[in-house]
Amino acid sequence: MRKHDWEPIIPLLGTMTDRDLAIRFDVPHNTIAAKRNQLSIPAHDQLHVPRNVWNEDNVKLLGTIPDELLGRKLGVSITAVQNARLRRGIPALLQRRNVWSEEALALLGTMLDKKLAARLGVSNAAVSVKRKNMGIARFKKTQKSKPAAVQRRKKKAEQSLGLPRDGEWSELAALDQPSFFAELDRLYKQSKGERLSYPRLSELCLWSVSRLQKWFTAGSAQENLQLPVRHHIWLAVRSALEKPGP
Repeated sequence: MRKHDWEPIIPLLGTMTDRDLAIRFDVPHNTIAAKRNQLSIPAHDQLHVPRNVWNEDNVKLLGTIPDELLGRKLGVSITAVQNARLRRGIPALLQRRNVWSEEALALLGTMLDKKLAARLGVSNAAVSVKRKNMGIARFKKTQKSKPAAVQRRKKKAEQSLGLPRDGEWSELAALDQPSFFAELDRLYKQSKGERLSYPRLSELCLWSVSRLQKWFTAGSAQENLQLPVRHHIWLAVRSALEKPGP
């Protein structure tokens, strides 16, 4: 029986539909539902959309940021965001940008599809389909070592893309909140030549400056930053780091 890594999944149970989680982590839908029920976590009601959520300002955000991030910001499911976007004929953010640079293509088959998907900010299915279309065999967990040529190809591609090394997210996730922000600031300054201010971070991740200050300012008033939100902030900053220019 296939074993699943529940560490990144459990914090998201109940925050989105079981179906969305199943697709995101390439885990059977019934397995997600069973784990959620085992932990007594209520299901996310994908049909519940707060009244007037799709006002003029929020509609303008459709397709400008990932559906998942917008759903979390507005308190609705990914499915609700997707439905609202599709009804208006607005393409998804990932359809608007080409993530398949030569460097990204070079990483296909050098790691698990879901790992590459997370690092590029696309869905597992997008990576799987691209890999199959190019006739590249999937990476097997059981292989003990990669050929030297594959290792070199992977290292060169990662350096060109500015992607984090394997395990860097785990290291970031383990930091306390002020240290997490300090590391984001360091990476941003290294890439862009300027400090990562709260207003700039607010533009990237769509959380208010006051909320960011409460999360990242040490002291008794500091508010807890949940891991899924921390991961979204990291993805937003990483996306900015991958773009050329300031």
